[in-house]
Amino acid sequence: MKRLFATALSIVLLGTLLIACSSNGGNAGSGNTNTDKPANETETPAETTATTYPIKTDEKLSYWGEINGNLIGVKASHSEVPFFQDWQKKTGVSLEFTAPPTGQTQEALNVMLASGDLPDMIEYNFLGFPGGPEKAINDGYILKLNDLIDKYAPNLKKFLQENPDIDKMVKTDSGSYYAFPFIRGDEYLRVFQGPIIRKDWLDELGLSVPETIDEWTAALTAFKEKKGAAAPFSVVSKPRFFNESGNGAFLGAFGVNRGFYQEDGVIKFGPSESGFKEYLS
Repeated sequence: MKRLFATALSIVLLGTLLIACSSNGGNAGSGNTNTDKPANETETPAETTATTYPIKTDEKLSYWGEINGNLIGVKASHSEVPFFQDWQKKTGVSLEFTAPPTGQTQEALNVMLASGDLPDMIEYNFLGFPGGPEKAINDGYILKLNDLIDKYAPNLKKFLQENPDIDKMVKTDSGSYYAFPFIRGDEYLRVFQGPIIRKDWLDELGLSVPETIDEWTAALTAFKEKKGAAAPFSVVSKPRFFNESGNGAFLGAFGVNRGFYQEDGVIKFGPSESGFKEYLS
């Protein structure tokens, strides 16, 4: 469930990271009022209007994040990735990208934080930060977003209020929001990998798309015997079926998974269940 709803934790976009030089002495976004104001003076709320995109601005934001492993050797930087190109076009905000060396994300983050030269946005899973995201907030590296969400993200706030289970997943135990979450609210978004099959071969052999284990067995047997497939079935191109097949291939057909899960309010461990033995067979 953590992965289903809080994948955002690996898509952490923490805007306006640098606030130390703000005009109100570092209280930007904190919700604090200016204590130098006369007691009888009230602050007039700023008039707000609906934001439309793309916005018109000459500002450029700096963005630090690891390049997805699938793009290494294919794209040299974020700026070459169509997603990031379209993102800038749709928001109207230009981005200046920096990426840590491959395989050295943690080390590069530590060096950057120690230097104090921080970007406007960081994409990083702060659950892996020493002491967790709460420690990162307390150390002044990232912002506590509660007040900013209250002020600038009314739709997100409303959604989290209406879905307390999800709300609990996207903040620290003490109630601090530290990321804008990617919420997989629709069933369709919760499926991110699984079997792929040759539809042209199915059509040629007069077979429908298999849905049960027996149907998969029949289809793969036909691929081997009638299409001459030397390897009618493979898992992520590696000969490690029991390592990889638990990630979406067939294990779910037996009502279990490879780790702990909850069923009817009871915590279970997949490999100790009878369904896992059937799966192995």
